[in-house]
Amino acid sequence: MLLITFSDNPEVRKAASAAFEGAKDLITTHLLEEQVLARTGGTMVYDGVIIGAESFSKKNFSKLIETTDWAGKKIGLFALDDKNLEKTKKAFASKNAQVISAVTLKPEGGLPFLKKGELSEGQIARAKAVGERLGRVLTGKRPTQVKEKERISGYKK
Repeated sequence: MLLITFSDNPEVRKAASAAFEGAKDLITTHLLEEQVLARTGGTMVYDGVIIGAESFSKKNFSKLIETTDWAGKKIGLFALDDKNLEKTKKAFASKNAQVISAVTLKPEGGLPFLKKGELSEGQIARAKAVGERLGRVLTGKRPTQVKEKERISGYKK
């Protein structure tokens, strides 16, 4: 699995770290925007890709979608701006990729319309869930819930 970040925004980096934690057993490398096109060369060798951005409206991002073979790949997306999220999902679908999870993270405080502010714990958890869900889809593992009997087995009578 590959994690790509398209932003220098510290909040995007924080969310990327959370997504990385969610799928840390599967992510083999983390590339920054400028490294992606040089390293992938149009051939995506990873089964799953998590992409984080401040906004999906950058020219480099469109170039990545157009110049890379996404057929059969599983994608997880997160951004601080939801304007282009649907358009981005459609662009991946047109390239025969499957968008497993796509979330918009809303910074709190500051000036949200300028994407200034900090991500709350809940927003960070949503970013982590993108990584976890993509990881579960790729490995075929289902989330397990601890049974009540197992949970209380260590209690004293």
